[in-house]
Amino acid sequence: MTTLTLGGVVFGRYEIPERIPFGGEQRMNVHRLVGGKKVVDVLGADPVNPEWSGFFIGPDAQARARQIEVLLKAGEPLALTWSERSYTVIIRSFRCEFELAWRIPYSLGVEVVSDNVTPITAGTSLDTTAQVNADATAVATSAASVGNTGLTGAVSSIQSALKSVQDFRTATVSQINAVLTPINQARAIVTGLMQEASTTLAQLGSLASLGGAVPNPVAQFVSGLSLSVNAAQTTGTLADIDARLGRMSLNIGALSAGAKTVTTGSTSLFAVAADQYGDARDWTALAQANGLTDPQVNGITTLVVPAKPGAAATTGGVLNA
Repeated sequence: MTTLTLGGVVFGRYEIPERIPFGGEQRMNVHRLVGGKKVVDVLGADPVNPEWSGFFIGPDAQARARQIEVLLKAGEPLALTWSERSYTVIIRSFRCEFELAWRIPYSLGVEVVSDNVTPITAGTSLDTTAQVNADATAVATSAASVGNTGLTGAVSSIQSALKSVQDFRTATVSQINAVLTPINQARAIVTGLMQEASTTLAQLGSLASLGGAVPNPVAQFVSGLSLSVNAAQTTGTLADIDARLGRMSLNIGALSAGAKTVTTGSTSLFAVAADQYGDARDWTALAQANGLTDPQVNGITTLVVPAKPGAAATTGGVLNA
């Protein structure tokens, strides 16, 4: 299930809308010249400001609505994440309609300050691979501060799998899956931890009341307040981890998407490289992408053909160079 978070608030099962818009518009100045010609000044992409609606449902419906109302009044930048999307936003509008105490419809709109997980496609593929490794290092540091053994184990698996990949553009399918699988596991664990933190924050309102037959209510409130502060801090760390893991998935996908497949009869990787790349010496890229060491191909075979290696990745036709 997709998890939607805004600041320290994790939207629950029935609170998540069916759809949230994203994308953007390229801002530009168009100068129309005599004769029908145009001069276009590109100003940069302006992301869509997400708006959505749903219902707060349950005994804490009003408390959760108040949480968003407090964030609206604060007017501070917040992390907005869902699936692989991550933004820094400011709440622009928030509206509720009281129907029942346990069922409150809401609508919410935000202003995007920055898009945090746009894939990094500029520069060489090795630059992007370096970004994936940098995100993995940051995730490992943040996961250690959370102190969850399941999360640290999944992050450790990610780092181990990354050691076997020098360039995702020429990585084998098994190498890519070896990295993506623990990434997905780590994100699932993060989702569960964020839901736990959100539950702790939602319970703070009920602890504030000193009425009722509660033994030592002040001590209970102080204890609950401490837990809530820790939950708020953990939520921010978890949101950053999820955003980085999402960016890693996007960047790995952007790099590996450059590969295609060809089906051929008995041939050699030299011949396929000459046909696909125009240079037989690039057979090493084919060998690495398909887990082969022998350039001879026997029988009907489907080969993964990654994007043509850049000059920095050229081995001069020596497989282990």
